[in-house]
Amino acid sequence: MNKFFLFFLTLLFLIAIPSVSASYESVTIDGVTFDIPSQFQDGRTIEDGYIFDNNNVFSIHSLETSLDNIYGYRMSNAENENITIGSHDVVYCFKYNPSSETNNSAVFFACADIIYVIAFEGNTIHDYIREMITNSPDSTLSSEEFYSTLDDALTQYQMGEMVDDYVDSHHYYTHSSSDKSSGMHYVYFPRYF
Repeated sequence: MNKFFLFFLTLLFLIAIPSVSASYESVTIDGVTFDIPSQFQDGRTIEDGYIFDNNNVFSIHSLETSLDNIYGYRMSNAENENITIGSHDVVYCFKYNPSSETNNSAVFFACADIIYVIAFEGNTIHDYIREMITNSPDSTLSSEEFYSTLDDALTQYQMGEMVDDYVDSHHYYTHSSSDKSSGMHYVYFPRYF
């Protein structure tokens, strides 16, 4: 009886292995391979990431070239907390989106020396997201370097927003001798300085 039970249990285990591994699709983003859960497969790969449906339903991006904008935007008016998932320092932020009437969340973490973001609907970090982060390569950034990099990115974003708001609210212009029809032209400040 015990041999039969052991045989049955082994057979069940062998049948379950292919179905578990088949429920993930691998996507490589900036040299790091992530296993995408089955409910988010059939998305599209873009230059810096992977998107299923839209950026708020499920997406993962490398932020090597867009950290200031994406981190700053996600952190604007969002609740956030610093947590650890596996061996990774993580910044988790979430906020309600009135236009879509959904809660949107994002987790920022580093693999090697690149910061990534996984964005998703809801206000709970699901087990499959925890697994994606845990299974990703360790960061070469110390905790201090990771949080300092994010703080700097947020500061750059906020400075850019302040300049944009100032220019918009003051209709900043200067006179120009080359524009004879109106006698003025707009001065555009660089977004980041």
